[in-house]
Amino acid sequence: IILYENGIITTSALALAMQKRIPIVSFYKSTMLLLQPPDLFIKPELIKAQSTLSTKKAHMIASKMVKSYIDGLHASFENIFGKPIDLKFDANNKINTDKLLYQLVSETESRIFELIPNREKTKNNLYTLFQTLKTLLSHHILISLLKQGLHPCIAFVHPEKNFDIPLAFDISLEIAPATIFPLTFDLANKYTNPAQIPLPTLLKIINNLLDRKFIHPMFNKPLSLQKIIDVQTKSLAKSIATPIASYNPLLLSGG
Repeated sequence: IILYENGIITTSALALAMQKRIPIVSFYKSTMLLLQPPDLFIKPELIKAQSTLSTKKAHMIASKMVKSYIDGLHASFENIFGKPIDLKFDANNKINTDKLLYQLVSETESRIFELIPNREKTKNNLYTLFQTLKTLLSHHILISLLKQGLHPCIAFVHPEKNFDIPLAFDISLEIAPATIFPLTFDLANKYTNPAQIPLPTLLKIINNLLDRKFIHPMFNKPLSLQKIIDVQTKSLAKSIATPIASYNPLLLSGG
């Protein structure tokens, strides 16, 4: 159960959720509150492995996530606008040498929205909408991470000081290019001011997106986006728990 802003849950509903072992996450401004029954989803050994992961493997996972994000945005941009994108920097070289991978993510996003054709007056609104949609998607990714027993604040790319659930935002890097990025422009064509779409409308849009099916590259068959998220968080948990297991980043194509 996810609550936003002034969302209310009754005590009887709260008690039922705890009885049914359903976690409740509340987001208000910059604060997150997680309510869950004792020991639900908690896997001490996995969290220990997550917190003591070697620097080399952590950087490897982070690099794969960021490369997947950049490659995915390249493909999505070309699919939407019919032309390849030139980011003016060598992303592959930066991933191999630059420790500030989150900075690379920020640079990529800024550059892509600068290159959007014929949108000079609305680029800021589009960027704001993109970030809002990515945040709402990350809240659903959070639930999937909790089910796997992963700690949402122990991340690889996004710094904890800037994000309340940084690991969920890490996973969103692999999901957003084929989903949130094109969705941003679909909404921009439907709404005069896409940055002011009411939150309830955005929540419904994200819920519909989670039900949409995309071709999963590993299984080569259509899966709902929610199922794809669950598969990816499970893959991450396996990679963290097993020293010899490599992390397989996700590169989705349009659904």
